[in-house]
Amino acid sequence: MARDDKTITVPLKSGVTVGKTEIHEIKLREPTGRDVREAGVPLIFSADGTFRVDAQSMAAMVARLSDHSLATLDELSVGDWMRCQEAVLPFFGEEAPTAAPSSGDASTSPGSGD
Repeated sequence: MARDDKTITVPLKSGVTVGKTEIHEIKLREPTGRDVREAGVPLIFSADGTFRVDAQSMAAMVARLSDHSLATLDELSVGDWMRCQEAVLPFFGEEAPTAAPSSGDASTSPGSGD
């Protein structure tokens, strides 16, 4: 992933075709307060300090930050989707987890990197 001050570029391993256009990367801009208000916070924190990803809120956030429709994002491979999701986490003060639990939700302790 490439990152500058306000944008993260996620290269897609599988890519996706929209109409006649092939997409090989997703560019994600930094979220604004309006993005959070309209898409929600994509992380749900537990009392023990761990968090899990709210898939619906994350999808809405990635769509807003990338200017791609949910229909386009739905066509991403699971691996490409996970890379997009992991790219959003640092905007919310969290690092991407090293492994996702079997439930399908990514969980980790804030700031622990686990």
